[in-house]
Amino acid sequence: MYCGEGSARENFGVSADQAFDLITAGFQRGLNRSDDFLDTINEYSVQFGNGGASAQEFFSIMESGLQGGMLGTDKAADAFKEFRVRILDGSKTTADGLAQLGLNVDDVTAAIDSGSMNIVDAWNLVIG
Repeated sequence: MYCGEGSARENFGVSADQAFDLITAGFQRGLNRSDDFLDTINEYSVQFGNGGASAQEFFSIMESGLQGGMLGTDKAADAFKEFRVRILDGSKTTADGLAQLGLNVDDVTAAIDSGSMNIVDAWNLVIG
């Protein structure tokens, strides 16, 4: 189910063996402590894949979220999904938030539009 057609494997362009290795490593690193890990992979891999994240970045963001106190991988992945929506929305709230971080919304969206930056790059810029 998680490595077949329309799956995380396809969303990230990894082999079935690589996908199973990542899932196994995720379990070993405690990513299923809220019993939502496999559901999160199934639900959010498309968001991350479309946002330019690699499979490793997807798993890293989930792990970082858990380490930061999020209640489950679903919450960590949803934060990225909402960021993806927000960074492209053109709202004053987004512009103001980026300005508070010393970033210009026009520069960020222009970089995304030109392809010189993808969503995961913007995420890393904001998190940094």
